[in-house]
Amino acid sequence: SCPLVSHCSSLMDGFARDTGHALAHETLYLVLGCATTTIYTVTVDGTDVSVLCVESLDGSEQTLALYLAHEFTHYVRKDLLNKDIFESCVGERLVTEGIAESYSADVVGGQATATYCIVDEATVSWVEAHYAELEALVRTSLETTELMETLFYMFARIDFPVRTGYVFGYLAVRRYLQEQGLRTKEILGIDWRRVLRAQHEE
Repeated sequence: SCPLVSHCSSLMDGFARDTGHALAHETLYLVLGCATTTIYTVTVDGTDVSVLCVESLDGSEQTLALYLAHEFTHYVRKDLLNKDIFESCVGERLVTEGIAESYSADVVGGQATATYCIVDEATVSWVEAHYAELEALVRTSLETTELMETLFYMFARIDFPVRTGYVFGYLAVRRYLQEQGLRTKEILGIDWRRVLRAQHEE
């Protein structure tokens, strides 16, 4: 068998043991010759299918573990909540991505926030400097999808960095974990409102 396929399977099994959540019907495709993105998951006929562009790994086993840990939490969260975790509302998406990035940080420590959020350092710096403004922006839109493109889409036409939602979600989840004394694997199925309401009530 392909060593890379075997290694991916071994990593996923390790995440399942670590979190206590076994995967059921998920499928991972490894794609060569398509270096346009990193990894993503779509639902096809009711089954979660992930596509990993191998070139994006640049030969790094740490990057592979980081990407797979991220997607693993998406599988688990969708199974636990039994709903659309990506497009249902901004609040759900923020926490879903924040949990994925946070678990990646638990699995592969010592990396920059930008690495876990798959953005550049300038975007992280911007979010950190404008966190309160972003919090105010999303506060009245958490139950809607109206800011989905603004916060998460690579090609959004906005006057601040794209994909800021990934960084905001990561910082919000890490703050929640620190305040509550929890680990990421303990909140994989948490209601997003508990995470974001905690910071709004500060």
